[in-house]
Amino acid sequence: MMYMLQPNERELKSPLVVAIKKIYLSLIVPLLLLSASSRSGIAWSAGSAPEIRVVYSSFSGSSVPVWIAQERRLFTRHGLEADLVFATGRRPTQALVAGEVQFISTAASASIPAAVAGADVVILAGSSNVSPLEIFSKPDIKRPEQLRGKRLGITTFGSSTDAAARFALPKWGLKLGTDVVLLQLGGVPEVLAALGSGAIDAGILSDPTTIAARKAGFHRLASLRELGLNVQHAAISARRSYVRANPDVSERFLRAYSEAILYFHADREGTLQVMSKYLRRMDRESIVESYENHLTIIPREPYPTLEGIQFILDELAKDDPRAKRRGIHGTGNEFTHDANQVGLGDRG
Repeated sequence: MMYMLQPNERELKSPLVVAIKKIYLSLIVPLLLLSASSRSGIAWSAGSAPEIRVVYSSFSGSSVPVWIAQERRLFTRHGLEADLVFATGRRPTQALVAGEVQFISTAASASIPAAVAGADVVILAGSSNVSPLEIFSKPDIKRPEQLRGKRLGITTFGSSTDAAARFALPKWGLKLGTDVVLLQLGGVPEVLAALGSGAIDAGILSDPTTIAARKAGFHRLASLRELGLNVQHAAISARRSYVRANPDVSERFLRAYSEAILYFHADREGTLQVMSKYLRRMDRESIVESYENHLTIIPREPYPTLEGIQFILDELAKDDPRAKRRGIHGTGNEFTHDANQVGLGDRG
């Protein structure tokens, strides 16, 4: 069953939610796409646009808004010169912490552990607030208990697929390392390729690779959402120090990203064109199905869910006591940035 996490009353009143809602009101009332100069009163001259590097970590639906912002020149409209970079696993967060990139679109399960460990990382927006991951197996493996003694493929350790495996296996009474061997293979397409070659017995995949797996005849063992994985799947993160030092650039990035999400939901054919450029291995039918699926996954208003972040912290706390001391349901939320400090809360 497809569903979306809904913000609770506490989330609806948070500064982050209020600020992002104001962005949307300011974007929807005028035309869909507005130039940065008309929005802020600052006219960017040629060559003066700040340069930013943005990492996306998967060829899946959660990356589509970043692709749209780049391909439809929304970053440019808002006075930014953006360079998109692909990296998987922990590498996006590592590059962010090192100051090599300014914004990352990646698994929240990769960035939050870094914050728990003391890194200067903060979530700015939610890319997808529910898990789109599914577990596929060879046709002869019909039940989860048949994974005992088998090999399960993920992308990389520290990724959302890694977190999903560590969530699903105990649900089925299976121990990681003892009952099931976890193999990291690099990316989701590589997981599917390994499943096809027999190098693994099952793999954790994301849409649209799940569509290709189904068409290839592999068995769908489970959906992580159906298993109860109530998690912040993907998010836009930055360094808190960078956001504080560069509030105008951060605002421009979030406006471009927010407009990209509006474009995603409003312009089906334009979005399919963008997706086709990045998903070259996929046929048109699969890309269309992926787009339709993500209409219920990519939130129209990209605020992260506190419940989904807390789930990651609770999982981390099983092995890292620091996560127990750094929750989000106390006097403050240290994992999402107060958007009012970026200047989003007081600009119409």
